[in-house]
Amino acid sequence: MVNENARKTNRENALKKLEEHRKKGLVDEDVIFLLELINAYPFMYTTSSCSGRIVLMYVPPSEKKYECERIGKRHYEVSEDVVVDSLRKRLEDRRREGYVILKQEPPIIDIAVKDMESAQKLLSAGRAAGFKNSGIKSYNPKRGYEALVELWSTERLDVPVARPDYVVPEEYLRRVVRLANKKLLRSKLKLQRLYELILEVFGPPDRYRAP
Repeated sequence: MVNENARKTNRENALKKLEEHRKKGLVDEDVIFLLELINAYPFMYTTSSCSGRIVLMYVPPSEKKYECERIGKRHYEVSEDVVVDSLRKRLEDRRREGYVILKQEPPIIDIAVKDMESAQKLLSAGRAAGFKNSGIKSYNPKRGYEALVELWSTERLDVPVARPDYVVPEEYLRRVVRLANKKLLRSKLKLQRLYELILEVFGPPDRYRAP
């Protein structure tokens, strides 16, 4: 059985944190409309989100995540010239080992859902919208939810572009950037489709409000 007190507290904390991050500009603008819809339903709330991004990253020899350095990050289309210039500046210090990778990552949204039936409906809506890598991550009624649903799209790109003794040709790098932009835009179109399907499955949030 779901712990209602824990659910209420966790929901309030999550929404408060979201609002604080939004005021600081830490929430991707193009996913806010979807987060607002999800959080309007009393039986679920978002715990984290990303609308998709393109990242140029330095990876050290250890390949440990906490030792990686982001050279640049964008949650929208990125200029080919910006990537070329950023990589050129980063490679001025060729003494460092490791490599540089260009990554394109799809939208991802984590949602705590009170009951398993609603979680399954949400998961089905997500997959129908194109979030094929989605699933139910955990079950924890003591924390106030029966399911933590992760909606994750499939578009992804991971391309090594440089190491100390080699850099990919500029034209190849530009082609990779164009492909990353294309995949990012395609993934972002799914956010609107997900919004529509959630409304179709659950109806408007107003119907769940107490009279």
